[in-house]
Amino acid sequence: MNNLKRIIASITTMAAFSSLCVSCDKSKKNDSTASPTTEAGTAETTEAADLHKMDITWLADYDLNPDEGEQTRAALNLYEKVYGGKINYVYTSHKERYENLDRMLAADEDVDMLPFDMHDFPNGTLKNRYQPLDPYFDKMEMDSDIWTDMKSAIDVFAYDKQHYVIPYSVSEPIFLTYSRKITEGESLGDPYTLYKEGKWDWKAFTEMMNEFVGNGNGTRYGIQGVFGETAIYSTGQTIVRHEDGKLVNNIGSPEIGKAAEMLRGLSDSRLYYNPKDFPSNFPSNHSTLFYAMSDWALGASNGENRDMDLMVVPFPKAEGSDKNYFSGTYNAVMLAAGSEKGEAVAAYIRCERLAATSQKMIDAEKKEALEVKNNVDGNSLSFITEEQYDAISEFKDLSKFTPIFDFGLGMGEKMWGYGEYSYETRGVINNITAAMLDETDKAESWQAFAESAKPLIDSEITKYNK
Repeated sequence: MNNLKRIIASITTMAAFSSLCVSCDKSKKNDSTASPTTEAGTAETTEAADLHKMDITWLADYDLNPDEGEQTRAALNLYEKVYGGKINYVYTSHKERYENLDRMLAADEDVDMLPFDMHDFPNGTLKNRYQPLDPYFDKMEMDSDIWTDMKSAIDVFAYDKQHYVIPYSVSEPIFLTYSRKITEGESLGDPYTLYKEGKWDWKAFTEMMNEFVGNGNGTRYGIQGVFGETAIYSTGQTIVRHEDGKLVNNIGSPEIGKAAEMLRGLSDSRLYYNPKDFPSNFPSNHSTLFYAMSDWALGASNGENRDMDLMVVPFPKAEGSDKNYFSGTYNAVMLAAGSEKGEAVAAYIRCERLAATSQKMIDAEKKEALEVKNNVDGNSLSFITEEQYDAISEFKDLSKFTPIFDFGLGMGEKMWGYGEYSYETRGVINNITAAMLDETDKAESWQAFAESAKPLIDSEITKYNK
């Protein structure tokens, strides 16, 4: 552990967290397997009889290895230096990733590790695609301090008394972007201030939107963007929950019902706007108070609205709740079924976690994120302010935001999927947002929707509870 800390402290590359990209396998060959020692920058050769013990075959639509001219990501840099392993990349298109995985497993081809996708868990376990990581907890040092902040997320993903998913970090929280020029100019109050004071809940949220819309002479809306599922999960409840080793249909939860009715209320009162051309950033016509999306849309939103003093705030918590819930991306990798590289994959996960907790890497990520991207005329096309960045970092702090995972999201197309982009073919969870916000003619009420969806959810759950 000491050696790992010393090595990560020596990594100063500013591109450690640069975007992953697809390319052919360019891994450098290693002639030995390395293990940590007490001296920084040194390694002791072990397992000489198996020179490739720590090599990992990675199946994905992007490569963990750097393109020519790029610098190695921090986690991979650690893995190569400390364990002497390399990543052998096997490309698959995103669309065909599970078809190719199933084919490779059936043919006993090498595949060890692949990206975690919440839409294939627990579905992938039912199809024997993955194996649990519990036997390798010692290799990941799960009892060490580096995992303290992730314990709550790891517990959320526990399934059938095992751990197939070990999140090493979180990203892309769903939040609301707004203009303080608008909120201050119309004396609406500042949502972020209300959040910091513990007063940012559904009531404050809807009252502010009603006031904004009521103040306007022209067409105004309270909110647009992606937030239907986030609204449901702000209750702390999920459509399918895991309880005592079994999956449970929770669509009848009163809390979920209140969230769904809140969504329907936004639609009925015309506070919600769903344009035909979905906005990729905060609307520049300033007719909408809140824009719901993640940080990948924030830079362009700032660039399009340079004089509007944009700020961000989490989706409001349910009334009466004392918690904010994290709704975003859990970063993890899966250990493929049949792989004999469990220790290697566990070691790689450990390196990802060490990189995620390194202050040097955190500082490097922030510096890169705050760099202004200009066009040829010198005008800023995209940027994130330090105030925004610090706020989003807090939204990812699992000591302040409680992690939540809906097992229904990963139970197959009938539960979550776009189908043919119609109400009749989409998954049940997708259709909650549709029925309550976008296609309200499809369900007379939340009660009617829940009653119609319950038999399908029960049927799907039966497959997992055998």
